[in-house]
Amino acid sequence: MDKAQAAAPQSLKPQSSKPSSWTPVPRCPLCGSDHIAPFRRQVQGGVAVRHDRCTACLLVFQNPCPTQDWYDEYFRSHYWEDKARDRGDDVKRHAVQWRSQLIRAQRYLACLHAAGLSVPRGGNILEVGCAYGMVIRTMADALAATPFGAEPSDNASASAREVAKVDILGRFIHDVPADRGPFDLILFSHVLEYIVDQDAVFASIRRLLKPGGILLIGTPNIFFRHAAVLEHPYCFSKRSLRQLFARHGIRPVRIEPTSHLATAFTPDYSLTAAGVLEAPTGAAPTPESPLPGAGLAMRLGAAWFSLANRFPLNRALGFVNPTGTKLNEASRRRLAELKARTR
Repeated sequence: MDKAQAAAPQSLKPQSSKPSSWTPVPRCPLCGSDHIAPFRRQVQGGVAVRHDRCTACLLVFQNPCPTQDWYDEYFRSHYWEDKARDRGDDVKRHAVQWRSQLIRAQRYLACLHAAGLSVPRGGNILEVGCAYGMVIRTMADALAATPFGAEPSDNASASAREVAKVDILGRFIHDVPADRGPFDLILFSHVLEYIVDQDAVFASIRRLLKPGGILLIGTPNIFFRHAAVLEHPYCFSKRSLRQLFARHGIRPVRIEPTSHLATAFTPDYSLTAAGVLEAPTGAAPTPESPLPGAGLAMRLGAAWFSLANRFPLNRALGFVNPTGTKLNEASRRRLAELKARTR
């Protein structure tokens, strides 16, 4: 290990709080395996960032890792505010993010339909880290359900309340009162990879989700997306998501890429997982056998993701796979209404 790898990172960027406490991770935090291999070493904003890979369940995790308190403060005060400032947008009128959230809502609805899952008419659905609220609002309208959210950013949650008309129940999932549930569906749309304490989150899921209720997760696929960055303490694959579900008594119904097989190698290749809450077994899952060649496949996928996001290949792939990047008619009307309403 070189000096850059051994040294604990010092900061992210001037406007963000500095991660002052870092925790070494000697074993896989998901399956407990000690079969750990280096995955990626980089310097990000002056910070030495190291991610390792479990060769058993294929979880990629930051090692050492900042504390959950640092991540909570980062998303409360900096994440959406930095995005808006970098693009010169008012956080409450961030049309780029509205469009992205409408596309994600389309994908999650398609996953539920393909898995044969739905929620009762008039049911309650919760999005953890709901940002501007457009994903959960769109899904609620399609499912005839009532949307709720948890969002750490004051600016983003204000927009979710005012524009998307989503009832915000707290900053984080552990803030959601038990008497506001139980929920028929809980959604994590590109949020789970930001959370250090997965066991605490799943304890809250079990507290708030109805027995037989649906857990829906969207997250970057580490096999095809360059997601090993400081902001992500974890990066998932199909195998590690299955292990995560098994650990917490969730029966996976469908785990799929956002793109169909004919155009699987697209720039926006992430995973959508739908699972149903069952009674816990009380037994820890047995780690799977190491998968030969997985590390090389992950690196090749990350290289492809970087290449596919550059012009002209990104334009060509968007033309080949328009369903992964285009709004449907209902979403186009909604986006036009939002822009008109906030002018």
